[in-house]
Amino acid sequence: VYIKAKYAPRTRYTVRIAKSRDGKGPVDIHDQVLARPATKTFTTGDRKPQLSFPVRGLAALERSGKRLVPLEVTNVRRSRLRMVKVAPEQIFKVIAKARYTWHRKGRPDPLAGIKGIKVRRTLHTGIKRNGKGRIGISTDEALGRRGSGPVYIELRSEELRPPAFRWANPFRGIVVQ
Repeated sequence: VYIKAKYAPRTRYTVRIAKSRDGKGPVDIHDQVLARPATKTFTTGDRKPQLSFPVRGLAALERSGKRLVPLEVTNVRRSRLRMVKVAPEQIFKVIAKARYTWHRKGRPDPLAGIKGIKVRRTLHTGIKRNGKGRIGISTDEALGRRGSGPVYIELRSEELRPPAFRWANPFRGIVVQ
């Protein structure tokens, strides 16, 4: 039996299949009637952790707006945040990093050889276990309050690699202008 639904994380469910009042039960694809009532109990796991920028690779922000890059967060409480104020001579190399395909268990540093790292800190998302939400990352940290230019934002979280997804990519990156 397959029951498709939106299940809550870490929740116990019980499914009961019983005969009808007339004594007949559900029929399978071979026209066989359920011989006796059936009960199955299961518990769902955690939500799959995710960090998602609104676009992949490149984005633009209004210069006069809040200058916040939106980040969708599911079941991730913290991440390493690094931001680079991108020099013109590095723009193509950094764009390639934003489209970076992870390999070798995430050990290589995607920012190796990139100059101008302005921010190195832990980003605390404020999202609780199995929670979902949207937060904003301010480009002002890398550019200053009135600064302008491209910024590369890189996130790395081991929470994106729980045991069931140990080969998952722990990096997320975007270039914002």
